[in-house]
Formats: sequence, C-alpha cells, structure tokens
Amino acid sequence: MVRLLVIFSLMVALLLALPITAAAQALPPSGFYGEVAASGANVKDGTVIDVSVDGKKVTSTKTLTFNGKSVYNVDVVGDAALDGKTVEFSVNGAKAKETGKWKSGSNVALNLSFAALPATGDEQVPALIGLAMMLGLASVGFGAMMLRRSHA
Repeated sequence: MVRLLVIFSLMVALLLALPITAAAQALPPSGFYGEVAASGANVKDGTVIDVSVDGKKVTSTKTLTFNGKSVYNVDVVGDAALDGKTVEFSVNGAKAKETGKWKSGSNVALNLSFAALPATGDEQVPALIGLAMMLGLASVGFGAMMLRRSHA
C-alpha cells in the first residue's frame, strides 16, 4: 500500500510539472526584413544593425546587397511578455526612423532609413596606414640620406 502511494505521488508530481515546462517555452520569433538606406543611399555590406526591445539590445544582424539594394533580415526571439512591444533598430547608436511591433510568428517587411550613420572609425584606417607608410618611407629616406652624407 505504501509503495502504491509513493508511485501515485510521483505520477501526480510529474503531471503538475508538465504544464509549467510548456508555459516557459519561447514562442516563434517575430521577423523583420527589408531595405536599409542612410541619407537615401545604400549602406556598406556587413553594416551591423542592433535590434532592441524596451531599450535593451536583444539581437543584431548584418546587411548585404541584393539586387543592388542594401537589405537585412532578422528574427527577434521572445515570449508572450514581448507581445505588442516596440522593436527599434540602430546602427552605431543612430536609430532608424522606423520601428516595428513584436508579434510571435510574424515576418514583417520594414524598410529602414537613417538620416546619416555615425563614423565607425574604419573609414580612417586606410588614410592612417597611408600616412604611416609615407612617414616611414620618409624617415627611411632621410636616414639613408644622412648615412650617405656621413660617408662622403
């Protein structure tokens, strides 16, 4: 009899635990896709778009060129607590003019536009490398000139 009571108690405990596990599962994501433009022009391939809900970054994606246009695609994973919340898109802190609404299972076409994108610093690297090479070559040339003078 005690054995039967223990088995029955375990079965009841397992049955009560199942609905709690199912309720904690994530819903299908809310998807967004579309074109991306800054000041009306395409952005560089690989531009990182950060996606935020309630001011918290939840994911990011990168742009690519398709049929001559900069495009993106992102799935925002969440649960019922995100339903109807505003989804914001940004690049280096600059927010897109457009926002979306989180809805489980949706896949919404949303073109993103930015007034302008802040510089990342990457644009300055080729110029700095060129300057360093010029200075390096100039100093090598100066050293060679001084060496020739000392031997003359």
